[in-house]
Amino acid sequence: LTTAGNPVISYRDNTNGDLRLAVCADASCASSTIRTVDSAGNTGISTSLALTTAGYPVVSYYNQANQDLMLAVCADATCSSSTIRTVDSASHTGSYTSLALTTAGNPVISYRDNTNGDLRLAVCADASCASSTIRTVDSAGSTGYYTSLALTTAGNPVVSYYDFTKFHLKLAVCATRTC
Repeated sequence: LTTAGNPVISYRDNTNGDLRLAVCADASCASSTIRTVDSAGNTGISTSLALTTAGYPVVSYYNQANQDLMLAVCADATCSSSTIRTVDSASHTGSYTSLALTTAGNPVISYRDNTNGDLRLAVCADASCASSTIRTVDSAGSTGYYTSLALTTAGNPVVSYYDFTKFHLKLAVCATRTC
């Protein structure tokens, strides 16, 4: 929600395979601004959205065509322009994203590495994620599904996720900001 209480929604346009954004003009979303944020390939899967302190959307998502973890950083509140980054392209990776912003506004993303069946974490070094630290957090079996990420007051990631091998809900509590 914006500071005014208006919803902002990231989603996949299944018909066109695009990442889209709806920025509502009021709390009930009676009217909204709809933007196509990324239309390169079959993209916009597993979106997660956060708003910067200025109210600008930041969206993590999966590009299925390239099999990459992606990030869109909007330049304004309605995302009339954005910076699109490939955050991780090491393998078939980037599904089940969850995004949080540090107090400095830098994105932190939990996600699944589908090739290796791992839970991964990307910690961006700046607000546009020009560079990042990528960590494998859990590699035991087939894991990293349905991630949900939060940051502690110290900025350390905490990630809940599903382990398909053991059929368990798991929790990773990082001791540092880059896990």
